[in-house]
Amino acid sequence: MKQESLILKVLNKRKNLMLGLVLILCAGFPLFGKGSRDMNNERLVYKDNTMKAENAFYSVDIQLPKTFVSKQAEKKIKAYAGSRLGDFRDYRKGGELFHKWEYSLLVSEKSSGALISYIAEGWSFTGGAHPEPLYHVFHYSAEDGRALTLQDVSIDESVYSELSRMVKKDPSVEIARGWEEGVSPNPANWENWYVEGENMVFVFVPYQIGPYSGGFSKWFLPLHGTALFKTSELLP
Repeated sequence: MKQESLILKVLNKRKNLMLGLVLILCAGFPLFGKGSRDMNNERLVYKDNTMKAENAFYSVDIQLPKTFVSKQAEKKIKAYAGSRLGDFRDYRKGGELFHKWEYSLLVSEKSSGALISYIAEGWSFTGGAHPEPLYHVFHYSAEDGRALTLQDVSIDESVYSELSRMVKKDPSVEIARGWEEGVSPNPANWENWYVEGENMVFVFVPYQIGPYSGGFSKWFLPLHGTALFKTSELLP
């Protein structure tokens, strides 16, 4: 009987311990659920083209220009910024998020001649060795607000092949061995550019022409030193 009584006491202690753990977990669920509802119900909204929010589960800081050259530009850039919010919801639904999610994005405007460029740069962190860098440049006509590509401001149909050839010969740009594909004639490799002063500036993001540790790389191409672009439209 004494042995049975001792066994019952041990079992009761374990039962109480398990019950305590369950209560602790349940107590945390309302907070966790609240954070989830905030995102899933899209309570995060822009105020003067700025979105800021923070709680125990996520931190969001998005800053956009006060005005855009066209509705098309505003829609496109807000869609880019909002795509990361969708990624976060997917992480939450899948139960894959084990760290506080942090998302920061600043979109600035740079204009030159008939060109307006919106430069989106920031980072997203969901855990891991380092944040994921975010960078993308959107181009629009200052005259009618339509989207522009590099080909639209070029006078050479083979502009991508020419740029690929030129950057590989330029010692100012370090391309890691085995990463040459990042400067191939693929148009996707040449989306991030803008005009600064009298230069066309091309930006290569981490993992494009080298490992993450190499960071961002910039290639400055003098507009007056090349016959590839519509210089009169790109310079003031």
